[in-house]
Amino acid sequence: RYLRVSYLMSSRPKRGSAKQKQAEEEDKPQDKQPKVSKRFKKEDFNDLQDIANLLRIDSITSTNVTKSGHPTSCASIAEVMSTLFFHENGIRFLPNNPNYFLNDRFILSKGHAAPILFAALSRAGVFPAEELLKLRKKDALLQGHPVPSIPFVDVATGSLGMGLGFGAGMAYSSKYFDKIDNRVYVVLGAG
Repeated sequence: RYLRVSYLMSSRPKRGSAKQKQAEEEDKPQDKQPKVSKRFKKEDFNDLQDIANLLRIDSITSTNVTKSGHPTSCASIAEVMSTLFFHENGIRFLPNNPNYFLNDRFILSKGHAAPILFAALSRAGVFPAEELLKLRKKDALLQGHPVPSIPFVDVATGSLGMGLGFGAGMAYSSKYFDKIDNRVYVVLGAG
C-alpha cells in the first residue's frame, strides 16, 4: 500500500506548475447548479448546503416539539446526510420500497442523531413529514434512536461505535453470500 501511495504522490504535478493549474481548471464545475437526486422532491435548492440546512431545521423542529433529543448532534452531520441521501452519487435506494433487497444500506451508528436521519428519510419521500412532529411519542413510528421498525433502518443503534461492526457484517454478507452490488454506509461519531 505504501509503495502505491508514494507512487501516486510522485506522479502528481508540483504545486504551482502549469500542469497543476490546467488540472484545476478542468476540475472546476462548469455548471453552478448542484446535482440533486431525482428521488428528491422538486423544490428550489441552490446546492447541497441548502438541503443540509433544511435537514437541520427539520431535526431541530422535531426535537423542539417533543422537548427531547439531541439537536446539536443532528446539526453536526447535516452536510454528510445531505450528500449521502441527495447527491446523485450517494445512497441508492427506492423511497417507495425502502426495504428492497438491492438497496444500499445505511447505519447511523451515532443513534442519538436519529432525528436528522428521520428528516432525510422524510425529505426523500419514505414517510410523510408529519411523522417528524410525533418523534418519541408513545406508539409513534419514530423513536429516539433508529430501530428496525422504521423504514430503511436495518439495525437498532445507540451505543457509539457499534454500527461499524454491523456495517462490516452487512457488507461482507452482501458481497460473498448474497452476491449483490450494493454499498453499506456507516456514520460514526460521538457528538
